[in-house]
Amino acid sequence: MNNIQNKQPTEEFKINWTAACHASALLGVLLPFGNIIGPVALWIVNKDKYPEVMNEGKIAINFQTTISLALFALGAVISILSISHPMMAYYYLSAHLTSWIPIAFAGFKSYKLLNGERFEYPFSFRFIK
Repeated sequence: MNNIQNKQPTEEFKINWTAACHASALLGVLLPFGNIIGPVALWIVNKDKYPEVMNEGKIAINFQTTISLALFALGAVISILSISHPMMAYYYLSAHLTSWIPIAFAGFKSYKLLNGERFEYPFSFRFIK
């Protein structure tokens, strides 16, 4: 029994959890704000256990929050402008297509982590330091 409790997690185990922090953002496909809820949930559960998960969880949360706020602002601007310009309706399509960007980045980051490669998100505000 003591051997099980004292066993240290393997490097592969830690990598899987860090990749899961980023992959959990794929919940955004199913749930509103799932792209933020997933990484936050995994980060809260594992941040004290594994320092790697704490760091990657912060990165995932910061990026998903940044991109969600940017997309919300874009949607608000398009909505306001479409009232006076009927042709702005075409921009709804572009706004919808850009909403897939954080999902694609989360999947790509997870893939890179699982393969032992580094990948940095292109931009992110540090809401959680």
